[in-house]
Amino acid sequence: MRSDHRCKREEEEDAPGGDPSEKPSEDSEEIFQLGLNNNGGDEDTIQSSSEENLLTCNTGLHDTNPSHNPSNPVSDALDPKGTKRQTGDQFPEHSSVVSHRGTHTGEKPYSCSECDKSFSDKTRLSVHLRIHTGEKPYSCSECGKRFRYKESLEPHKRIHTGEKPYACSECGKGFGNKSSLNVHVKCHAEEKPYSCSECGMSFIYKSKLVKHERSHTGENPYSCSVCGKSYRYKHNLLTHEMIHTGEKPYSCPTCGKCFRNKYSLVTHERIHTGEKPYSCPECGKGFRDKPSLVLHEKSHTREKPYFCLECGASFTSKSQIIVHKRGHTSEKRFPCSLCGKRYANKSSCMKHERSHTGEKS
Repeated sequence: MRSDHRCKREEEEDAPGGDPSEKPSEDSEEIFQLGLNNNGGDEDTIQSSSEENLLTCNTGLHDTNPSHNPSNPVSDALDPKGTKRQTGDQFPEHSSVVSHRGTHTGEKPYSCSECDKSFSDKTRLSVHLRIHTGEKPYSCSECGKRFRYKESLEPHKRIHTGEKPYACSECGKGFGNKSSLNVHVKCHAEEKPYSCSECGMSFIYKSKLVKHERSHTGENPYSCSVCGKSYRYKHNLLTHEMIHTGEKPYSCPTCGKCFRNKYSLVTHERIHTGEKPYSCPECGKGFRDKPSLVLHEKSHTREKPYFCLECGASFTSKSQIIVHKRGHTSEKRFPCSLCGKRYANKSSCMKHERSHTGEKS
């Protein structure tokens, strides 16, 4: 049986040679009727006004909304999920109003041939297809990084400008995008439902717990495809891979020195500004970065947690024991640029080189 649902498009046209100020007669109106899918006995209409050349959606699921008033072309309707939507919206073209109509009917006629995911309009499908094709049409003018969506490019630009428009209402900390703020806000929440079975440390997110548990298991799931070295976190792997590529995308605006990651650049810039934001609570000495402060604090506690298995010597940091072990293995990685004599650590080599130049150490 043919559907009773119809789309009516009415266009008012002036009769040839007629007075444009006169109101056209009903006989001069041109009506286009388009059949729509019939989901019930109610009439769904899409009506066009010649005065503004806009199409009006009069679609509503009237049978699910007892308060619907048929005499009112702009009425509330409920979509199949029970969401309240307003009919009577106007659109500039037929494809737009048909796409909008899907918000009432739940219809998604555009399907992805790769994964069968469906969409209410062709534009959303085209954007989705970029996931499969790898297309990234939006590029950053500063660093060249490309993005799949324009919405992703805008927050990225703030990395270069330093703009942080989203501020935490609790502590005032600023963020470049809203999603980062939403993640941060939860750190103020008292509830941390995910606890580590090994040490009892609690986390707001399960993903954070999973990453933390690797510190107990020793799992390093991210491996370098060039040298095979593995890492606990993906961002560490990405930074490491720049050693092979030679890439150093972060440059100091003052001296031009380049770095592999932003943290190293920020720490370096404090050399020029003199900023030392990390202070020792014991003696007040300031440091440019937190690792330097942590290492210094051990000088007060006399803590030396790193032991050499060869000779029993103890050290306050891991880097110190690594340098010390080279003395046992006879590994001398640092040659003198003047005479070629080799040393196990860089500081000893630099001290030796001063003997050539006469510079006082």
